[in-house]
Amino acid sequence: MRRCVRFFGVISGRTVSVTADHLSKATKTYQRLEQERIKILRLTGEDSFLPSVFDDILIQLSDFRKRGRFLRIILVILPLDVQVSAEEWKKYNVNNPIDMRPSLKLLDILTIEANKLKIEVLDATQTLKKAEPGAFLYGDLHMSAKGHEAVAKSIYENFFH
Repeated sequence: MRRCVRFFGVISGRTVSVTADHLSKATKTYQRLEQERIKILRLTGEDSFLPSVFDDILIQLSDFRKRGRFLRIILVILPLDVQVSAEEWKKYNVNNPIDMRPSLKLLDILTIEANKLKIEVLDATQTLKKAEPGAFLYGDLHMSAKGHEAVAKSIYENFFH
């Protein structure tokens, strides 16, 4: 079995800000495309298909699941710390934090698209919100032991209990 391990090192406020900015822009792009789809629907009466940004990876996961006879795939969506709580921006000393609430729509889309392909999903956003404060490491976007425990418990309760 192949393992992929990544080391991220120290996460700076700038890194989180840039990542959050990309998410914010992706959310705005999705909202603009959705408005265009609605216009087309009103004009033509036909719903245009807009592929999801998640299609490629979800189709790969679905195909992988179908190939394995006894394979169970659970997609766990882990949000950024600043998506879980705006208070998390403070640890990065960011002067003008980005409102990440609109970006949560992308997590909803990912959940919906995965469900369409019969992939089991857990969006850990609410779980981590309940575990706050302290679900994430200080000065870092990774989960703390408290965050890991909350997500593990949620996985168990939702899929194995």
